[in-house]
Amino acid sequence: SVNVGPSGDGVAVYWRDITERIEAEQSLRDFADRLEREIAERTRELREAVEELHQSRALYSAIFEHSPVDLVVTSVEPDGRIVCQEANPAWVRHSGYSRDAVVGRSLEEVLPPQQATFAKMQYLRAIETREPVEYEYTAEFPVGEVTRRSFLVPLPGETGRIDHVLLTSVDLTAMRK
Repeated sequence: SVNVGPSGDGVAVYWRDITERIEAEQSLRDFADRLEREIAERTRELREAVEELHQSRALYSAIFEHSPVDLVVTSVEPDGRIVCQEANPAWVRHSGYSRDAVVGRSLEEVLPPQQATFAKMQYLRAIETREPVEYEYTAEFPVGEVTRRSFLVPLPGETGRIDHVLLTSVDLTAMRK
């Protein structure tokens, strides 16, 4: 600030340079405007991504629900249990098990001991090799004796550990008979 002594009429004049403050305020306004535009752009991108995710999820859900092929998603638990996470309507129809009877349950809880042992061996092979495993079997299910060709596809998680396995299965019973 500049202090100018008393003028002839007894009035003191003080002058203070506020250029830096005005520039700082303008800089802040510019920054706030840029930030607001960036937030609006990121919000738009996030909304688009969420919409794409919803559409993708709806598509995968429709495929899973309406597939004529049996589909079962299982998790590989840290203790080694293979637990059913989801089973599609085709699998429910072809096996005779209700969805509620299998979801959240391990192979050993759902299948008879010999079937559970055989199935677990196939799952372990897929998990250990990290490669799809194809096999055919004939077994007793609530709908009766069935013959199926199955494929187990190991699905690695974010850490690289196989934490899910997708089972796809085609009923060959009528063809084999």
